[in-house]
Parts: sequence; C-alpha cells; structure tokens
Amino acid sequence: MSGTPAPAAGDRDPALRPFRRALVGVDIQPNRRELLGPTLRIAHQLADDLLVVHVVLRPTSAASNESDGTPANSEETAIVREIRTAATTGLGERGRVVPIQILHGDPAQRLSEYAAYAECDVLVLGPRGRTSLARAFRGSVVRAVLAASRAPVLVLGDLPPPAAVHTSGPTS
Repeated sequence: MSGTPAPAAGDRDPALRPFRRALVGVDIQPNRRELLGPTLRIAHQLADDLLVVHVVLRPTSAASNESDGTPANSEETAIVREIRTAATTGLGERGRVVPIQILHGDPAQRLSEYAAYAECDVLVLGPRGRTSLARAFRGSVVRAVLAASRAPVLVLGDLPPPAAVHTSGPTS
C-alpha cells in the first residue's frame, strides 16, 4: 500500500486530468445559481487548477482597469460571495481556495484575454438560463470566444438543476 491518499469520492486522479489549468467562465443568473457547483466539478475533472471568472458588462477605461480581478462595489462583492459558496458546495474544502476574478467589459474579449494572460489551457463556459433573445446573444459570446481563444473551449449546455437529475433503477 502506498502512503498516497486516495482521491475523494468523485474526484479524478490528477494524473488523469488532461489539462493543467482551466478558466471557468460563469454568469450569475438567479434561476441557474444551483448549477455553479456542478459546473465547477466538471471543470475540476478536466484540470488540476481552476480559475473562476465572472465578467461584469461594464465598460472600462485604462484608468479603471485596476479594479479588474477584485470586486469594485457591493454588487460584485455579492457575486464573489455566491461563487465562493457554490465552489465550496461543489468542490468541498478545495472550493475555499479557488481563485475568483471579476473582470469588466465585453465577456468574449475579456474571457479570451484573461485565459491567455493566466496561461489557462482550457476554457470552460458554464450554462446560463436565458430567454431566447439572450440565448442568441450568448451564442455570439461563445462564437467570439471560440474564434479568439488559443486554448480549447468546452461549452456546457443547459444542465438540469441537481434536484431534477434522476437515476434509473427500481423504485421502492
């Protein structure tokens, strides 16, 4: 027997993960917040290190870019708190230390730029619960990220809420 602890339940052996670092782009939507944990678990199956990024649709100038990375106001602080809670729920203790960045500006541009800057070798874009008009906009964000990213991009479709996931088998 080796002295190496076994991976936690549901945790893939790090030697089997195909990527070193994943940027996980998340969007906080009231009707989809419960999917942050599963999104992070999926990303963790792919990469040893995770970096979670939320882009706020707020234009920035060179003078205001120093606020990138950290919350610039109470709304952004609340977003980081929600992401941290979801990370802890989805990843256990490891979720307490996952870096969370708040960026400002165009989501596709900022996600692609930051992934290159942070030397991520895969981008994981989480699901979003949106109307058909917003879904069309999201499609344009995904297309722009796919066109701009030098790294592979994994786009998670609309996952069912965890409570709605059913397993097959006999019922009691």
